[in-house]
Amino acid sequence: MPLSYDDGGKYKIDEDRVGAYVFRVPDLSEDLPHAVVSLLTAPFLNHDSVQLVYVTLLVLLFGAVFEAREGARRTVLVFFGTTFAAAVSGGILLHLLYPEVWGGQFLETAWTRTWSGGSAGCFGLMGGLAARARRPWLLLGIFSLWELSVLYWNLRSYTTVFHMAALLAGYLAVRYLIPPTRQPYARRNASSG
Repeated sequence: MPLSYDDGGKYKIDEDRVGAYVFRVPDLSEDLPHAVVSLLTAPFLNHDSVQLVYVTLLVLLFGAVFEAREGARRTVLVFFGTTFAAAVSGGILLHLLYPEVWGGQFLETAWTRTWSGGSAGCFGLMGGLAARARRPWLLLGIFSLWELSVLYWNLRSYTTVFHMAALLAGYLAVRYLIPPTRQPYARRNASSG
């Protein structure tokens, strides 16, 4: 909040003051060290008060559940790992498309704007939850429909590419790379009480 200003009832981040800490897609090809460092800092900076509330709700709904089941270390690993995977894959896709293949306003905006906030990492945690579910495709479908409804009603931006890439990365990482915890959540709590 100290780095934001009132924009008619909606607080927005002062991008001049936080410019060194937010991710920009062109940095993947122009300033790779900055891109890597910004992926560690950008999740903590939200563009506006709406994004701050949205990310907070995602963390409370899905991040807390993931942490209770998988532990803090895995939660941080999946959050930042999927943020990184989404930024790199979404950034590479944008590099491949813009401007040679498709030079429209939609992709130009995605290329020139800054990217920050923790929503991609939250979608990675959501994918991780789906990976541990009995019916993972049901949860993945619900999360995808959720994102598509947000895209339709509010976002209408390239953000969805990052969210869906993080959802997939979280699912794949937790399903195939991160072994399940030794004890199921219910048994672990019962034995500690």
